[in-house]
Amino acid sequence: MTENMLIVSWQLTRRCNLECQYCFTDSCPSLNADKELSTEECFSVIEKLKASFPDCMLILTGGEPLLRKDIFEICNRASENFFIVIGSNGTFLTKGIILKLKECNIRGISINIDSLNHNNEFERRILSKKLNSIKFLQEQKFPFIINTTIHKGNISELDQIAEFAYSNVAFLLNLFFLVPTGRGHSLYNLTTSDYDYVVSKVLDIKEKYNGRLTINTKCAPYLIQYTLEDPKNLKIYEGSGGCPAATNYLCITPEGEVLPCPFFPLNASGGNIKEKSFNQIINSEIFAELRERKLKGRCGKCEFSYLCSGCRARAFIISGDYLEEDTLCPYIPKGGNKLKEETIIEKGGTVYGYKKSDKINIKWTKDAEDRIKKIPLFIRSMVKKKIETRAEKIGIEIINSETLDRMREEVSELPMFKRFHKD
Repeated sequence: MTENMLIVSWQLTRRCNLECQYCFTDSCPSLNADKELSTEECFSVIEKLKASFPDCMLILTGGEPLLRKDIFEICNRASENFFIVIGSNGTFLTKGIILKLKECNIRGISINIDSLNHNNEFERRILSKKLNSIKFLQEQKFPFIINTTIHKGNISELDQIAEFAYSNVAFLLNLFFLVPTGRGHSLYNLTTSDYDYVVSKVLDIKEKYNGRLTINTKCAPYLIQYTLEDPKNLKIYEGSGGCPAATNYLCITPEGEVLPCPFFPLNASGGNIKEKSFNQIINSEIFAELRERKLKGRCGKCEFSYLCSGCRARAFIISGDYLEEDTLCPYIPKGGNKLKEETIIEKGGTVYGYKKSDKINIKWTKDAEDRIKKIPLFIRSMVKKKIETRAEKIGIEIINSETLDRMREEVSELPMFKRFHKD
C-alpha cells in the first residue's frame, strides 16, 4: 500500500538566475538542463501523483521554476487535480506573470528573503525586485509566503523580517533552520549559544504575532521540547511537529529522483519516477526505515523522539546515517516513556486545531464535505475544526455550502484581510 504523502515538493529545474549562499540545490544560471524531465515526462509524473497521492499539496519549485518555458503548461495540467504553490526567488514576478499564474489556478507563491539589509549593490537590486513582486502580489490579492533561512549572518534580523512579513500581510512566515547541504554547507556555523538565542528569539516572535501572523519553523523539530517544558510556549504551539521526511513528505528532483525531503542528497534517492512507481519508491529501504524510525544516539533514547525525531536530512549529511542523532539539537535525553501527540493535547496545547476541551458535535452536508475536501489534507482537519468552532459559537448545528460562503465573507472582513485586499 502506498503511504499517503501530504506534501510533495517538486523541483522542476536546478537552473536559477541567482546564486544564493544558503541554496541547498547549488542552483545557478549556468547549469545544464538536458537531464531534467521533459514536458511530457512532467505530465506523466502528474498522472502518477494523481494515482498515488490525490490529496497532496504540490509545491512547484527549483532552482527558479519560472525559468522553465513550459511552466504554465505544467501548472495548468497539475492544477486540474492539486492545490499548487509556487516556490520562487521572486525576481520574475511581473504583473503579467502573476496574472498568468492566477489563470493557472495557482493558490500561492513563496518568496525567499533572508535579509533586508544587504551590503552590496547587486543584492540591494535583487531585494528591490522582490519587494516590487510583493507589491504586485498584493495588488492582485494573491496569497504569498515569506521563506527565510536562518544562519549566523541574519539571526540579528529575525525581528525585522517578522515585522516585514506581518506589515506586508504575508500569508505566513516560514523560518528554516539551515541544513548543511549544497552551498548552505558554507553557512552552517551556528554555535550552541547561537542556537539557544535563535530558539528563544523564534519563540518570542511566535508569541508576539500569535493570532496575527502564522510563523512556522522548519528543520528544527526539537522546538517541541522547549514547547512542552514551558506552558507559555505551549499556548503558541499549533501543528504536529516532527520531521516529516518519508512519512508524509517527499521531494522529486528535476531529473526524477525521489528523495525523502528536499534537503537529502541524491544518494538518498528511493528510485527514479521515470523507472519506478511511487508505490515501489515509497517501499524502498530508505523510505521504509525512515518511516519505522528506529533512531540511534540521543535521538533513539530521547523521550521526545516520537514527537520530534530530529532532522533526518541533517543527521544523514553529517554522519552518513539517516537514523543517527541530529547534532544541532543540544538536548540531553532524560529517558522515560516516549511522549506522543496526545501529550500536547493533554497539557492544553493544540495539534492541527484540536484541543483537549473540544467536544463539538457539528454535522456536515455532503456538498460542504465535498468543498472541504478541496483543501490539502495536511491542513484540512485544522481548517475544519476552526469552521466547526465558529459554527458552534453562532449557533449553527449543520454546516452546508451556504454556511461556508457566509464564513468566507466574515473572514474577508477581518482586519488582516482588509489590509491585504485594499484597493
